[in-house]
Amino acid sequence: MFPGGVVRNVLTSSRSYEMYRVMGARYLLVGLVACLMLVLAACGPAEAPAEMAEPEAEEMADVADDGCPYNEAPMLAEQVAAGTLPGVCERLPVEPLVLGEGLAVNPDWVDIQIGDYGGEIIYTVVHVEMKEPPFITDNRDPKIQAGGVYRDWDISDDYTEVTLTLRAGHKWSDGAPLTTEDVAFAVEDVLQNDDLYPSMPNYLLTGGLTGGAEPTLEVVDDFTFKLVYPEPYKAWEYNITALGTGYYDLLKPKHHMSRYHPAYAEEDALAAMVAEEGLETWVDLFNQTDMRMWQNTADHSIGFPQLNTYLLTEHEGDRFTLVRNPYYHAVDTAGNQLPYPDYRKYVNIGFSAKEQAELLMFSRQAHYHWQTDLTVLPLLMERQEEGNYITLIYPNKDSRMFYLNLSHDDPGWRAAVNDGRFREALQLAIDSQELLDELYFAQGSLPATQTAVYDPDGANALLDEMGMAERDADGFRLGPDGEEFEIFIHLDQWGGYFEQAPFLKDYFEAVGLRTDYQQFESGINNQTRAANEHKSGITWNTAPLWHSHNPSYPEYLPTTNTGPLYQAWYQSDGERGEEPPDWIKEFLTIHENLAQHVFGTPEFMEWEQVRNQWIYDNNPFFTFVEQPGIYHLFTNCLGNVVTGPVYHHGSWTNHKLLYVKEGCEMN
Repeated sequence: MFPGGVVRNVLTSSRSYEMYRVMGARYLLVGLVACLMLVLAACGPAEAPAEMAEPEAEEMADVADDGCPYNEAPMLAEQVAAGTLPGVCERLPVEPLVLGEGLAVNPDWVDIQIGDYGGEIIYTVVHVEMKEPPFITDNRDPKIQAGGVYRDWDISDDYTEVTLTLRAGHKWSDGAPLTTEDVAFAVEDVLQNDDLYPSMPNYLLTGGLTGGAEPTLEVVDDFTFKLVYPEPYKAWEYNITALGTGYYDLLKPKHHMSRYHPAYAEEDALAAMVAEEGLETWVDLFNQTDMRMWQNTADHSIGFPQLNTYLLTEHEGDRFTLVRNPYYHAVDTAGNQLPYPDYRKYVNIGFSAKEQAELLMFSRQAHYHWQTDLTVLPLLMERQEEGNYITLIYPNKDSRMFYLNLSHDDPGWRAAVNDGRFREALQLAIDSQELLDELYFAQGSLPATQTAVYDPDGANALLDEMGMAERDADGFRLGPDGEEFEIFIHLDQWGGYFEQAPFLKDYFEAVGLRTDYQQFESGINNQTRAANEHKSGITWNTAPLWHSHNPSYPEYLPTTNTGPLYQAWYQSDGERGEEPPDWIKEFLTIHENLAQHVFGTPEFMEWEQVRNQWIYDNNPFFTFVEQPGIYHLFTNCLGNVVTGPVYHHGSWTNHKLLYVKEGCEMN
């Protein structure tokens, strides 16, 4: 990690240089193919739809209302003047969220400026920061730092009551008030409706566990409510701040969604809507209309009342146009309603066509791009001046791992992979130092949660000991059942998750294990995993922190990658899937004990150590590099870019303060 996160030099070896040379050739090959992608429309930047034409004025606009302490964008001020939008003080909550130094942004990592209103920011990826978090957290720690959508929160001393307070005056993006009526609708009419949800999401259940107790809702007043649990839920704060949680489950716009619910809609009218959509039941209609999880850029989000920073207005293919939410609940430290830019546009090719996405940056036609594939760092550095951008390496909570499907039906496969000696042998066969140097340019660390020792001799000895000493005519080991044995690696097409395959093939074949790999479309891979038909793959985990993403079902437990049948058994309380072997059930018990304690307490840390030791001893997967950096490219036309070592996932909250510098030209 270089000071400030800025990359200085990445040509670390002759093999790295060869990788750089080959990548350069790939860009030449895609040049003509990418011509249409190098321009957003007709060889120039994408134009805003006619009804969204940007105002000429770029200065801050003071609100006309006497005594109002807040400012708004000229784009919105024009609508206020025309009488089509209330003034900013009518749109903001009584106590808006204030974002600036020390909240969402570490002052040591960026010199926060009051931004310029107007313009647009063009991204090469659809950005998950769009899903508004219920709370603001330090991206290195799950502990709540400040309210977000919620103004305040309190957890009782016995951990059985959670009191949440909305911001008085907060409004949905269509201007309707946000109140506890929306909470009651979300909880009692949706989450506790068996037709819509057989069970609440795990993170709302005690312990964050399948089969945990549901809370009872108590509405205190228009802006305050309680979640009352029949037993202590010590991990509530830990789970509610997980990446991906958002506000959608506990807050739903009743004024909009009740028309699709039989408790409120007239029966004949609801049946007519179901028939018009070609659906079978009201449940199908409700689910098709509702916004959940990552659906803030789904087509049905157009016109859906939201609390997010930007609202989708247009989508065609890989192009998305979003406009500022006029009722967004945050301001900067000078009282200017956020965000600063009027529009955000996505050209969603950052992973599906990453070379083309990078060409958009090289030609100054996109403002921001990120990717996990560090093999292109030399090329990115070479093109910085041409593209007028800065290359930053943000540390990452995610690590990289190889995994086996422990629940695959092949008896010979199961006999091997459920033998701890086989799994230990694979970990010893992987040269993590070579991977770190050649693929990640030392922008990461060797695994600490599993052994980083490269010992092919030790791996060979373990494989011989477990009964795989016999070889076939090609010199590869037979399985414990005497049949041909092969590790086949199913690869996705995301950059950063397939480049390791040739290395792994070499490592495993060096200890006598026949290995092959192939990339598949994500849809095919998803189907293969759901059917329990895959043998192995490459993905991420969150070692060594293990508290990012969704801690209520962390990826160290059996997943659709590492054991689909065992995951189904655990998540259904044994009604589906297949009961796992005892060594895995031991780990499930360890996790359940860990989940009963408050994050950071001595009891939590004690069980955390037990968990970590179990992972080290049992190798349920194979971490080969921990927390490799992720590159982020920002045009120099953007202000308030964080250059310090903010975590990759945590960096997205900072995008709420980005602005387009006045007079900075893009192509």
